[in-house]
Amino acid sequence: MTTPHGLLQYSSGAFSDQVPADDSAEEHGVKDHAMLAPFTAAWQTAISPPLVIERSEGCYVYDVNGTKYLDALAGLLSTALGGSEPRLVKAATEQLNKLPFYHSFWNHTTRPSLDLAKELISMFTAREMGKVFFTNSGSEANDSQVKIVWYYNNALGRPKKKNIISRTQSYHGTTFISASLSGLPTLHQDFDLPGRFVLHTDCPHYWRFHLPGETEEEFATRLADNLENLILKEGPETIAAFIAEPVIGAGGVILPPKTYFEKIQAVVKKYDILFIVDEVITGFGRLGTMFGSDLYNIKPDLVSLAKALSSAYAPIGAILVSPEISDVIHSHSNKLGTFAHGFTYSGHPVSCAVALEALKIYRERDIPGHVTHVAQRFQEGIKAFAAGSPIVGETRGVGLLIATEFTDNKSPYELFPFEWGVGEIFGQECKKRGMMVKVLGNLIAMSPPLIITREEIDKIQAVVKKYDILFIVDEVITGFGRLGTMFGSDLYNIKPDLVSLAKALSSAYAPIGAILVSPEISDVIHSHSNKLGTFAHGFTYSGHPVSCAVALEALKIYRERDIPGHVTHVAQRFQEGIKAFAAGSPIVGETRGVGLLIATEFTDNKSPYELFPFEWGVGEIFGQECKKRGMMVKVLGNLIAMSPPLIITREEIDKLVSIYGEALKATEERVAELKSKKN
Repeated sequence: MTTPHGLLQYSSGAFSDQVPADDSAEEHGVKDHAMLAPFTAAWQTAISPPLVIERSEGCYVYDVNGTKYLDALAGLLSTALGGSEPRLVKAATEQLNKLPFYHSFWNHTTRPSLDLAKELISMFTAREMGKVFFTNSGSEANDSQVKIVWYYNNALGRPKKKNIISRTQSYHGTTFISASLSGLPTLHQDFDLPGRFVLHTDCPHYWRFHLPGETEEEFATRLADNLENLILKEGPETIAAFIAEPVIGAGGVILPPKTYFEKIQAVVKKYDILFIVDEVITGFGRLGTMFGSDLYNIKPDLVSLAKALSSAYAPIGAILVSPEISDVIHSHSNKLGTFAHGFTYSGHPVSCAVALEALKIYRERDIPGHVTHVAQRFQEGIKAFAAGSPIVGETRGVGLLIATEFTDNKSPYELFPFEWGVGEIFGQECKKRGMMVKVLGNLIAMSPPLIITREEIDKIQAVVKKYDILFIVDEVITGFGRLGTMFGSDLYNIKPDLVSLAKALSSAYAPIGAILVSPEISDVIHSHSNKLGTFAHGFTYSGHPVSCAVALEALKIYRERDIPGHVTHVAQRFQEGIKAFAAGSPIVGETRGVGLLIATEFTDNKSPYELFPFEWGVGEIFGQECKKRGMMVKVLGNLIAMSPPLIITREEIDKLVSIYGEALKATEERVAELKSKKN
C-alpha cells in the first residue's frame, strides 16, 4: 500500500491498527459509499468507513452513533459562529420561503445580494473598496481574482502583464487557477499544475528558514529583496499581481515575520503590481481583528472572502475590488458590451441572506473583541504544554488559530520519518478523547469556532494534556503576588505538572529557587530512584538553611500582610497612571501589563510596524531620563519595563507615574530631534 505525500499526509503502518472499523457502517449505509471524497486516499476508506457527522451544537459536532466531539477545527476553519446559531437558520428559512433563487446576470439581481455588497464595503476598512463580486467559495474567489487582473491589464493595454506571484506553502484553493497559485506540491502532483502564469517566492517561515543570527526583521528584508529580484528577473512588465494570506493557514499556520508586509508592499507598489489579499481564513475575527489586513496594516487592491462570511451555513465567497480597478472594468465592459464572467449562483439570495445575518452578529457581539479576550488563554495554554515536550519543534499562532509542528529534539531540521505518522497519531488520540483537529503530515492545526468559551478552551487544553505532555509553569517572576494573585497559575487557571519558583521566594534576601513537583511525577521519580539506587541530581546549596529560613519568613509575610490583596488594591492606580501618559504619546506603540508589572514599547506613530532605528536607543534615552529624576527602570532595546516592590504605596506610585510622565515628555523631545536630523 502506498501513501501520498503532501497537504494531508497519513501513514498506514503507523496507525492502521488504531482505527477500528465502525460496526454500524452498514447500518448507516456508508461502508461502500458512492462519493469520490476530497482530500482522501482510497486506502483510508479501506481501513475504516468515513466518520459521518450528523448534527452540531455550538462548538460540538455529533456523529451518527451519537459520539460528541469538540470541533477544534470549526469544520474547515469556517463555522465561526458554531453549529447551531438560530439567527442564521432563521435567515435562511425566511429567504427560502420568500425567494429561494434568482440570478445576478444581465442587470438583474436580488435585494440580499445588494445589501450584502453594501455591508461588506462598509465593514472592510483597511482601505476603501469600490465593488463586490460574488462567488460560491474561496477557491472560486481566488480563481476569479486572476481573471479580473488579466481583464484589468488588457483594458489598460498591458497584455504582457499577466504573471502572478504567490508563495511556497500557501493555500489558495483547488481549481486550476487557485491550485496553481497554491504553493503546496500535493495540489500540483499529477494534475499538471501549476500553470505557467504562476511564480512562487519564499515562504515567510522564520523558524524554519532564517539564517544563523538573522533577526525577523533581517529575514523579512531578505525575502523582500528576493521578491524584488524575482520581479526584475522576469521583467516588471510581465508581473500582474502578488497574492498572499495575512497568515498562511492550510499551509501550516505561518505568521509573517516582523516588518514583512511593510517591506513586501513597498516592493509591489514600486513595480505597479496589484496586491491580492486572501482573507478566506483570516476574515471576520479569526485573528482578533475583523480582517487580517487590519492586524498587519495591509492595503490591498483586491480581497478574497469566504468561509466565515456565512459561518459556512451556506456556500458563498466574495471579492472586494478597489475603486481604481472597478472603474477600469466598468469602462472596458462598455467597450466589449459586457463583463463576461460570473456563476449561476453568484450572489445567491439564500447565501447572501445568511451572510448578512452573520455580519450583523459579528458586529453586535463584537466577535473580534471576544477572540482577543480568549486568545491569550488559548495560545498560552497550548504553548505551555508544547514547550515541555521533546517532540514539539514549534507551536505558532495568533488569535484562535494555532499549529503544533512535531520534530525531534525541537529542531526544524530533525524531522520524524514520514511513515511514523506522528501528526496522525496525535490526531487519533485527540479523536479518542472527543476532539477534532486538522492533521497536516507532522503538523496539527486548531481553529475552533470564534464563539468558543474559556471553559471550552480549558477542555482543549485538557485533551492536549491527555496526550501525556507535561505542563511546566515558570512562576519565577509571577509567583508570590506580582500579578495580584499568589501565583500566575491562579490568575489564568493553569493546572501545571511542574512549577519553577525563585526571586520573590526569599524577596531576594538570599539566593534560592524551587521546583514544585506533582504527586504523579514525584511518585514515578521515587520508584525509579529505588531501581537505580539514587536520584542523581542536586546542588551543593540545594535547600541552604539560611536561604530557606529567609524564604519561610517571606512566605509568612506574604500571607499575614495579604500582599496579593495589596497589589490588587494599588495595581489599578499603577496601570492606569502609566497608560494614561502613554496613550497620548506619539512614540509609544503599546503599554501592557497586569498587577505590578508593566512594559512600554516605543514605536513611531503608535504602529507595531514603524520601529525606531535601533541606534537611536529610544528605550535607553527614556531610562536615562528616569535615572536623572531618581528612578530605575529596565531597558530592553526599544522597550522599558517596571516591576516595583510589592509593598509600594499609593503615594510612591503617584511619584513613579509622575517621573514616568516627565521622562516620556523628555524622550519625545529627543526623538523629535533625531527625526529632524534624519530628514
